[in-house]
Amino acid sequence: MLNEKKDNHKFYDFVESIFERSDYEIGVIKTKRFTKGYSQKLRFFMSLWDVFYVPFAAYKLSKKDFIFLREFISPLFCISAIILFPLRKKLLLNVNHNLQRFEHRIIHRLSIKFIDLLGYSFFVFEYNNTPFNLKHKIVSIPFLLQDIKLPIAEKEPPTIGIVGGFRKEKKMEEILAGLLTLNKENNNFNILFACDDQKVLDANQNNNVLLINTKSIENYNIAINSVDILVFNYSELDYKIRHSGVITDSISKGKIVIAPDFPIFQEQLSTPERVGFNFESLDYLEESINDAIDFYYSPDIRDKYKKYFEYRSLIAVSSKLNQQLILKINNER
Repeated sequence: MLNEKKDNHKFYDFVESIFERSDYEIGVIKTKRFTKGYSQKLRFFMSLWDVFYVPFAAYKLSKKDFIFLREFISPLFCISAIILFPLRKKLLLNVNHNLQRFEHRIIHRLSIKFIDLLGYSFFVFEYNNTPFNLKHKIVSIPFLLQDIKLPIAEKEPPTIGIVGGFRKEKKMEEILAGLLTLNKENNNFNILFACDDQKVLDANQNNNVLLINTKSIENYNIAINSVDILVFNYSELDYKIRHSGVITDSISKGKIVIAPDFPIFQEQLSTPERVGFNFESLDYLEESINDAIDFYYSPDIRDKYKKYFEYRSLIAVSSKLNQQLILKINNER
């Protein structure tokens, strides 16, 4: 049955193509805890298994210049970190949820500090800083974007969409209510609402909204491709210091993104060119939507996306990684 399980964070597979172009040999370890399809109880045991599996896998890759650990749970990795201490300078620890949990859970905060104190380096996408002081410099690169599409502005009103898996922290229904109110006043855009919960979709049948169930990847792609502007309202508790794969997918398809003004989202939507807008709260949603619609009709929108995509091309991101690794090596001499 194990070979039928799927990678829960397959989104990160792009790093391997970057590593292949690196000036250094980089091995990759994927923890078992983040394999999709395991029950909650089994994931707990896989987390414990990772404590020893990660050191075993890392020592097998010890001849590599660097070893990239793709996901990990900070408190449990503290045990692995002690076992891996001789290899600490080779390890690059990919943090995603780890930074978010640092802010709100003291055990994760102490774990990150302990791992840093031991001499390990963290690897962050789209964010060249951290919300806390570290002893060791982080390695940071932008996301690699492939299969990209440039935006095409039409004369008809743009379609503004809410797309993704329906989860409480995404507050999708709050955004929809805000869009319906704004559109009732201005009527200068269409609305699409796409999620994987049919009950939520059925509850909105009477609204003037295009509804799509995104349980299948085909429908998810249809939904993304059917909109011009996408709005996300991730909660601060869950996403203040965390990136979003859906936002990355949306930008790669030439969509304008509106998202909260969290640090990583700000970086992702404005570097090196602006491809989206941030808002402090839903009270400022109207301003962000108006900015996005103006940008949608802007004559230089395609040029901005070209520069944005070039910055995140395979050649450019590989070059940035090499520069970061050189800095890391020089700092540790």
